[in-house]
Amino acid sequence: MIRTFRAAAIGLLLSLLSGCAFVVLHGIRHAYKAYVKPVNEVEAALAQYRNLVLGMHPDKAALMFVASAELSHEDQTPVVGQVAISAYLNSFVGYKVLEYELAATGTTLKGETAIQLGNYRQKVEAPGGESVAVRGTFEARWSHQADGSWLISRLHTASGSAGTGS
Repeated sequence: MIRTFRAAAIGLLLSLLSGCAFVVLHGIRHAYKAYVKPVNEVEAALAQYRNLVLGMHPDKAALMFVASAELSHEDQTPVVGQVAISAYLNSFVGYKVLEYELAATGTTLKGETAIQLGNYRQKVEAPGGESVAVRGTFEARWSHQADGSWLISRLHTASGSAGTGS
């Protein structure tokens, strides 16, 4: 009788624990998916921006920025505002982008903001035919929009090394 009671108690305890474990694991999985989805969306937005720059679509690339965004390199004065960023990107219309890679090394979510760190590499052909290669790091601050999209509120780059050649 005691053995039967003990076995039943152990069986009940194990079933309760396994049920609780399921609930805990389900909650963890749900939280993980809730975190990963926006990270994946930001990474997709970064890929979209990269493709627009690579395809030499400066006006469309500028639309990836919020109206009050900042674009800066090293310690240069930032280009502020979507209209100014569009004009800045259009100033390179005589260049041909041969290669452009943006690789995020980390993305952190803070509410409706995502901060993305990574590396970039770009090779362009200048109007005179000279080839210019640059590489370095970037920090992108993304803002989640009411329509579900992610737009850049700040993009800062810093050179790691550069080179020229014909």
